[in-house]
Amino acid sequence: MKSLLAILDRISDFGELVATLATWLLAFTVTYDVTLRALGLPTLWAAEVSIYLMIAAAFLGAGATQAKGAHFRVTFLRDHLSAGARTVFDLVSAGSSLLFAVLLTIGSWKLVSFSWMLDFQTSTLLQVPL
Repeated sequence: MKSLLAILDRISDFGELVATLATWLLAFTVTYDVTLRALGLPTLWAAEVSIYLMIAAAFLGAGATQAKGAHFRVTFLRDHLSAGARTVFDLVSAGSSLLFAVLLTIGSWKLVSFSWMLDFQTSTLLQVPL
């Protein structure tokens, strides 16, 4: 079990590194596009690439953020519960989050499979496979 946790920690660290890189690339891309727009030379690709970089930063950095306990959360209700009720609340919260993640993964897999089967691509300059 410890080796599995070590592997997951390494994956999380790698995701954090890639997310950080994506954030810097996002900042560069937006700055580059804004500068060129100000000069009257807008890019055709920057908006699409910026969206992909933002998604990459959010999803690849999520594991490291969770591991560090850095996600924001609203704890007003939870803080007013007794220790036993707080434990039940946390278990229900974790269970519903897990259920949501599983359903999201299943739905995403179905969407990806369908898009792959029909060879969908973005209608933009980059024609990224959907």
